[in-house]
Amino acid sequence: MKISTRGRYAVRCMLNLAIHSSEDSVPVSRISKQEGISANYIEQLFLKLKKKKLVTSIRGRSGGYRLMKNPSDINIAEIIEAVEGPIATVHCVTKGECKRYKMCTTKFLWETLSIKIKEMLEKTTLKDLCDTARDKMGGELEHKLTFSI
Repeated sequence: MKISTRGRYAVRCMLNLAIHSSEDSVPVSRISKQEGISANYIEQLFLKLKKKKLVTSIRGRSGGYRLMKNPSDINIAEIIEAVEGPIATVHCVTKGECKRYKMCTTKFLWETLSIKIKEMLEKTTLKDLCDTARDKMGGELEHKLTFSI
């Protein structure tokens, strides 16, 4: 299984919101600069995440996005599934469209692997990633790019 750019970027953007969860909202332009991802691409991701009630948008001059739940209540599987669809190692595990599906012996291997990957992603929350980042940065949890007005 290969998680696409869409999935990886969605996790990075959600982590950015988690890091800044004490703020009322985070502008897409700031996430774009901090993460090196185009603002338009982030907007597309956030539309999908918004449909799954993981983020909400704040309108107005100081608008942007914020998490709809606490970082400890959002797992990585939710984020990836919101932008990529079901987590599966091979296409036939979720679709069952293979002609050999009913007699395929290896499907059990792929199904089991898919389940294990999903379980691991479900057990990992945005808070866990924030804690990991905090440990790596010696207690400081900030982005390299900070903005002052």
